[in-house]
Amino acid sequence: MTAEENAESKYEVREVIGRGAFGEVNLVVEKQTKQRYVLKRIKMARQSEWQRKATRQEIEIVSRLRHPFIMPYKEHWTHHGHTINVVYGYCEKGDLTSAITKQKGKYFTEETLRLWLAELLLAVDYMHRQHVLHRDIKTQNILLTGEGDVQIGDFGLSTGTVNDYALVGTPHFMSPELLSSQKYSYETDIWSLGVVMYELTTLKPPFNAFNLAGLVAKIKKAALPPIPPCYTADWTGILKRCGC
Repeated sequence: MTAEENAESKYEVREVIGRGAFGEVNLVVEKQTKQRYVLKRIKMARQSEWQRKATRQEIEIVSRLRHPFIMPYKEHWTHHGHTINVVYGYCEKGDLTSAITKQKGKYFTEETLRLWLAELLLAVDYMHRQHVLHRDIKTQNILLTGEGDVQIGDFGLSTGTVNDYALVGTPHFMSPELLSSQKYSYETDIWSLGVVMYELTTLKPPFNAFNLAGLVAKIKKAALPPIPPCYTADWTGILKRCGC
């Protein structure tokens, strides 16, 4: 049995939990430990050269990040030379986008938001000290563990290059300098984190528009609506210091 086949045989696929243009995401169980993991299969043949480079860079980055509030990387291997398989830790409570939907209009407690903010700040500080710029921090890329802690995931747009100009990310969470094609650095992740915390506080994104041009204009210039009165003035001050 080859090393690839040996790695593949360690896991039992339970279900497909996501599909995309370049592959799928499976919930798997490690046969020996019965531990659940996420197996991401990426079909390199469907990718452009730029996308293949980004995939290799993502694996290089996640394989060296070790932090309790970053989704843990376990291992990876290439199947038949064309499909990269990456194993990550499994967060059974899903992502924060789903968590917002499940609230059905009921606000998160301030205690919960303070905990998540502290955990996310620790994770982002660690990433930046490791010279990693995430560039796509958003509620969909933040996962919830069974214990209720958060973990940042999906490093597909991450880079080790600071003072960049590349226009990447999700528009609602992008910083003004990134949207203006200006040079940006680690501060753009802090802006995105502020947008995440505002959305968790109000249960809706801070900026909305009918088209991309309108959205960009609002991100650059519009004042934010106030947060719900159920939160303390202290929490409002914290959000402002986060960039909101």
